[in-house]
Amino acid sequence: MKSGRQRQRLTIVSPVELNLETEAKIKQVETNGKPLFAIDTKKMKIDPAAVRPPTEELAASGLNPDGTPMNRQARRRLKLIDRQKEKIHKELVKEGELDEGSDEFESELQLRTDAWTRDRDEKTGLRLEKKQARKEKNQQKLRNKRGKILTGRRLTERKKEIVKDEKSKARRDRQLAAMDD
Repeated sequence: MKSGRQRQRLTIVSPVELNLETEAKIKQVETNGKPLFAIDTKKMKIDPAAVRPPTEELAASGLNPDGTPMNRQARRRLKLIDRQKEKIHKELVKEGELDEGSDEFESELQLRTDAWTRDRDEKTGLRLEKKQARKEKNQQKLRNKRGKILTGRRLTERKKEIVKDEKSKARRDRQLAAMDD
């Protein structure tokens, strides 16, 4: 007995026939004789300065001056500076010594913001140096064949082996130096 399913036969289509079929489908998609998609094949010289927005807009849009996107750390730094600038602005208004729209007010605001930014950048630099030192220290730790950090008995055994190898190497070097003399 035959089952209810019949096998579908696959037909091999040559690339030329396939290309003709796709062209026919494209012609069906065309509306009013105009294709939906067009590719411009003429190369045109473009002035990069005309395409790229000014630097203030770049910073606001999250792009570096060369047009590449800023990383998360740079975007966060700018956001924190803006927040702090708003806080400093409120403090200056609360103090009331300077008029809000005057040049002195803006210069004082800029001075305080720059000082805060410098202080924060110094702290961030110190933090990054400590982090780098921790990474280097961690990389220098003894590891097994699979890369796991050794601890306990195996660590002490490995240290003994290293000391023993260093002593034997130093002894060999002394013997070679004595032979050369």
